[in-house]
Amino acid sequence: MMTDKRRTHCLACKARLSEKPLLTLDGMPASAQDIPDASQVKEDQGISLRLYQCPECGLVQFDCQPVDYYRDVIRSGGFSTTMVELRRSQYRRLIEGYGLEGKKILEAGCGRGEFLSVLGEFPVQAYGIEHREDLVEIAKKDGLSVWRQFTEEENTVLEGPESQPPYDAFLSFNFLEHQPEPDKMLRCIWNNLAEGGLGLVTVPSLEYILEYNGYYELIRDHLAYYTFDTLRTLMEDNGFQVLEEEMVNRDTLSVIVKKVGMPVKGSRRVREKCCPADISGLLASRQFLDQEVNQLVDRLHKEGKKLAIWGASHQGFTLAATTRLGNKVEYMMDSAPFKQGRFAPASHIPIVAPDHFLEDPVDAVLIVAPGYTDEIAEIIRNKYSSGPSGNATQILTLRTSHIEDITRTQERVVITGATGFIGRNLASLYLEKGALVYALVRPDSPNLAKLARHKNLIPVPCDLEHVSGCVDKIGRADAFFHLAWGGVNRQEIDSPKVQKKNIESSIECVKAAARLHCQIFMDAGSRVEYGITEDGRMQEDMECHPVNEYGKAKLSFYKQAALLCREYGMTYFHLRFFSVYGPGDHPWSIISTLTRELPKGETVSLSACRHRWNFMYIKDAAEAVYQLHQTARQIQPEDKESGLAVNIAGRDTRVLKEFVEEIHKIAGGRGRLEYGTFAQAKEGALSVCPDISRLETLTKGAWKEQYSFCRGIEETMRKEENTQE
Repeated sequence: MMTDKRRTHCLACKARLSEKPLLTLDGMPASAQDIPDASQVKEDQGISLRLYQCPECGLVQFDCQPVDYYRDVIRSGGFSTTMVELRRSQYRRLIEGYGLEGKKILEAGCGRGEFLSVLGEFPVQAYGIEHREDLVEIAKKDGLSVWRQFTEEENTVLEGPESQPPYDAFLSFNFLEHQPEPDKMLRCIWNNLAEGGLGLVTVPSLEYILEYNGYYELIRDHLAYYTFDTLRTLMEDNGFQVLEEEMVNRDTLSVIVKKVGMPVKGSRRVREKCCPADISGLLASRQFLDQEVNQLVDRLHKEGKKLAIWGASHQGFTLAATTRLGNKVEYMMDSAPFKQGRFAPASHIPIVAPDHFLEDPVDAVLIVAPGYTDEIAEIIRNKYSSGPSGNATQILTLRTSHIEDITRTQERVVITGATGFIGRNLASLYLEKGALVYALVRPDSPNLAKLARHKNLIPVPCDLEHVSGCVDKIGRADAFFHLAWGGVNRQEIDSPKVQKKNIESSIECVKAAARLHCQIFMDAGSRVEYGITEDGRMQEDMECHPVNEYGKAKLSFYKQAALLCREYGMTYFHLRFFSVYGPGDHPWSIISTLTRELPKGETVSLSACRHRWNFMYIKDAAEAVYQLHQTARQIQPEDKESGLAVNIAGRDTRVLKEFVEEIHKIAGGRGRLEYGTFAQAKEGALSVCPDISRLETLTKGAWKEQYSFCRGIEETMRKEENTQE
């Protein structure tokens, strides 16, 4: 196994790295872009990579030396329409939002000018610098103002035949993570910017990698893996203020920065102790995917079927190498011409153009191209739809930490309560997954503005009392999520009349789902269905004794819906949500109240908070529902599991006061807590201790709680603060 000479100091702040790495990855590709050809493939072999975290600034990084081409931009993503549209959106926000019309903008590391040409669509003076001479010449031939230069030394003057500094703004797209000395690069740019000059910078997200345990995102080419915190620290240390932060394409950090005063050389800002990166899931993910991928390959082989990979990206290279697919895959498809005719590093799978499929078709294609999955899947359906046997080509994709079959066309889901807290977040998740989302909303709903603006989200005006009216408007759907329920305030929660109306309209939703030919029906149950239990223990199969009309109605509907769904041939899960929290939750909830009032120094009235409780962050809740949906797709309606109640809760159950005190600490100790001054509901302080083993079993490891309570509260506070601003 090849190894690199170890780098001993942080590439950002220069603090000494520890001797012990966070983790070591063996069998990794030596490069993502220096791809071996036929004459080089025999000499190519996997390498060992060691991941460290700086004890001073917290930056996670490899200790290896950079690849030889770290100054060059080799941008296969520039061939994607998805990425081009993203850049247009980012340019519009930067130029129009900050008044840069007519100003000089420089892209540092522009490659052959793919994104610079898009910038030329806007009323600005667009320039670019690139280290590779051949790419500079290509850009020039395309009429772009590009010259050969690199930002390696901070005193470099960035000037070309048609331009001289100062520049009003700069661009850097997924370039900073390759640099062994990013501080020098940023200081060089700082020196060439006008006072108050702006910048748009993107880098791959460590938060994304850790959230989804995506070990395949790690590659030697990327020396550093940034979070918003470590990226902000680097920017501030080198004379930039971060004005905006945004996650784009789910896996990329994007920031808009402004030139401010350069810190004095040798000085170091006072920092809080960095939070240790939790990488425990990465090795587990590697082991799980190794098993899943090889089971897939073995099954296809037994059936006499052939497999190809689409995506000669670092993710595709890493997955192929670490799961030992070298002689098990026919070829690797990629639209980038410079990769075609070469071989994937470490695994040595031949790389071909997509049209190679027409000459040598395969039965299944595994897409390993995060951010482009939907686009590629549509190409396969339209152009490469039939395998060697004439059957439909099976389309598979690497979906975070598992392999998902997406052969079917675009998923169509219906959501009631889509303007509510859980409904909004579930709709957003399905939109991210590429689904077509029909949101059933009251025509007079005051929350219509809260719906996500997305081409695949279709509002359908419809009262639940007349939900059958949506059938003709929608036509067909795959799944129906019934999350709407009236009468949840204290005045109506015990109203038999209101709750009876809820049951009746919910039964109509089941009937509408059947008429839409849905295979799956899910609804929002509640923890209150259990009533008072011993020690708060709540397990789905136990006998329920709800204490209010709301809980009785939820339980009654569940029993009726289970029979109806079986009759209609629909798989049914009754989702018993516990205390889900996050940005945009009801303003009167305990979490919303505490995260809103404590940072302002206000006093918050509370109960004694001695009972046990459970909280779950909204993103974890939405993902749990999504993964249950994937399970439901595989369950036959006649199976006994159709009609199960499922607890939707987190693993963290403890005394409520402990949660409250943790929020108080996160809020910097501001504000005051008054225990025992808040009037309890009539049922009193009931403890809850949900059993989530059924959720974990049904999702087969695909769902994992990603947010600790601390992380969820911090994200809630940050997003709510940004919303208020």
